[in-house]
Amino acid sequence: MYLQELLGLPQPRYLHVPLITQPDGHKLGKSYRSPPLTADQATPLLLRALRALGQPVDAHMADGTAQEVLTWGIRHWNASLIPRQRTIEEARIA
Repeated sequence: MYLQELLGLPQPRYLHVPLITQPDGHKLGKSYRSPPLTADQATPLLLRALRALGQPVDAHMADGTAQEVLTWGIRHWNASLIPRQRTIEEARIA
């Protein structure tokens, strides 16, 4: 940040997003051998992720494509709704 300031560059705004963890406490990800996702899981998992991050989700989005859910999520994103916690257990995500 100091170098950016010296160079007259805009300062980035940082935001903590809780990490999704598996029951054993490891992060959810392929480096910990999490199961791979299939294309048909994309929409429901994106909706779960948005809900886990405190974002309100319209019921009609369940019928949308993954791209539609992403577009909708970006348009309606509200960082102030993100839970103020370090991690979220995958099993607790609705």
